[in-house]
Amino acid sequence: MKIGSENSIFSLFMPKTRKAPSIADEKIDFKAVPPVKTPAKSDEQILADHYDRAAQQLFDYADTDNNGFLSKNEYMGTQKRMADTDKRPFDLHTIEGFWAKLDPNGKGAIDKAEVVEGLRAILPLSIGHLDPNTADAIRNRPPTVS
Repeated sequence: MKIGSENSIFSLFMPKTRKAPSIADEKIDFKAVPPVKTPAKSDEQILADHYDRAAQQLFDYADTDNNGFLSKNEYMGTQKRMADTDKRPFDLHTIEGFWAKLDPNGKGAIDKAEVVEGLRAILPLSIGHLDPNTADAIRNRPPTVS
């Protein structure tokens, strides 16, 4: 048997060369599609999205009975599990203070909207903007070598 011939085992492993289709033969009309512009979010909307995602993550992890409310026991248990996972001490005094901000009325259970408001109190965030002169000064300053 001759290697490289069409009837050899060699032909099973070597791809056959094929003629590439000619694009010039086809009449394809390419039209430029303008990019979709998504409306820019305001700073307040960006922060609202952040707090909403944080509250949803807390609910996904802590609402163990899936009733749509976060009880103090669920919250404390979650904080204890996270402290154990991170191998850090569980600071009951600090966690009690956080719960007091999440549940200022002392009901014992809170919904997602109350968690969002509590997170705003616990983690006050803001978005800052640089004026163009300051931004240019930062961009143009020489790099520091440490």
